[in-house]
Amino acid sequence: MLKKIDKKLNEERLLIVLGFVISIYPLCFLIGSFLINLNTLFACIVFIIFLLKEKNFDIFKNKFFVILLFLWGSFIINLFFSSNIENSLSRTFGFVRFILLALSIKIFFEKSGSQIQKLVFKIWIVTFLVVTFDLIFEFIFGFNTAGFSSYMPGRLSGFLNQELKIGHLYSAIFLICSVNILYFTKKNYYLLLFILISIVVSIFIGERANFIRVFFMSIFFIIFFDNKNFIKKIIFLTFVSLTLTLFIIKNEEYNKRFWGQFIKPIIIGKVKTDKIEIKESFSFKEIINFTVYGANYDRAYRVFLDNKLFGVGIKNYRNESNKKKYENKDLHFDKSAASIHPHQVHLEFLTETGFFGYFSFLIFIFLSFYWSFKNFLKSKNLIIFASSLYLLFSLMPLLPTGSFFTTFGATLFWINYGLMINEK
Repeated sequence: MLKKIDKKLNEERLLIVLGFVISIYPLCFLIGSFLINLNTLFACIVFIIFLLKEKNFDIFKNKFFVILLFLWGSFIINLFFSSNIENSLSRTFGFVRFILLALSIKIFFEKSGSQIQKLVFKIWIVTFLVVTFDLIFEFIFGFNTAGFSSYMPGRLSGFLNQELKIGHLYSAIFLICSVNILYFTKKNYYLLLFILISIVVSIFIGERANFIRVFFMSIFFIIFFDNKNFIKKIIFLTFVSLTLTLFIIKNEEYNKRFWGQFIKPIIIGKVKTDKIEIKESFSFKEIINFTVYGANYDRAYRVFLDNKLFGVGIKNYRNESNKKKYENKDLHFDKSAASIHPHQVHLEFLTETGFFGYFSFLIFIFLSFYWSFKNFLKSKNLIIFASSLYLLFSLMPLLPTGSFFTTFGATLFWINYGLMINEK
């Protein structure tokens, strides 16, 4: 009896430690990659200790672990075809930390009590609200509460200072925080208010791709999270859309970024940059050819054509894309085409892992969504739904993305994946 009590206490202590590690993740993203990686290392260590103490290794028979292992295995196979194995080695084997991170989050939310889980999400919400206030402050005054200001007009940097990726963090956690606001208050209108504020602030941030993700995630969530008040939901979403449209029209900088450089070229076929204006072309291909991201995508496509089956190897795109044979002088931004990654997750998989790695990833992600959706239908756990929406829209084709394999973006992806595969 005493042994059972002692074992239970040890389990609870480890889960409390793991909960603390998970709770400070949003703060880690505001400080930097070193702390993100350190926190992930702690999560992995606590997870391994938990398994050893429990002497329960059923997690390694779980279907989600099997497909995570399948994905990692495809990366290891791809390593042998890498154009520079030494360069790919650290990132390929370092990927195991994301497997352990996802599983540690899964274990925590399946094994821990509701009180510690609520505390974790309360810390997330407080951090999110501080970030939100800080971004609104920066939008009004031109600098944030720490005195940081963005070097790019129409973009906010928040606590990340010169790293303009606060929108990525915002899009990754706003819906999870919104769900927990609903759980804590039991009031739908608090949920809608929280989502509305998040949409507005995401447009303030000025990151067009992340704003689109936030907006569409919000639409899908609001429409499908329950089967009530459909007409009211449509009215609410229409009001939000019209308000945002009016804001974009009236604000010169946001009008330029969202309308002049993004929506207008798609609708009427005209795009204007500092160097060139294309008049009434209505050619999507031509519009792409006169943008930096278009040059990035063109370069990635050319690299892929030369390395269709296995790609150039993880972390090797940065070297391959600089080769002269991939230049395309027809593009106005060809000099900016070479980069450390293609700025689109699908192209990143195709260029670095080829058809082999890309289809392995598609199998992995399809099964993950399928099993998680079945879990959601059974449990009605809105956190599963929220994290699934983030993962789904982070994989949207064409929209620019960060690298799938770097610390900031990958950790946000795998935290949400860990929440999505919760089977409780």
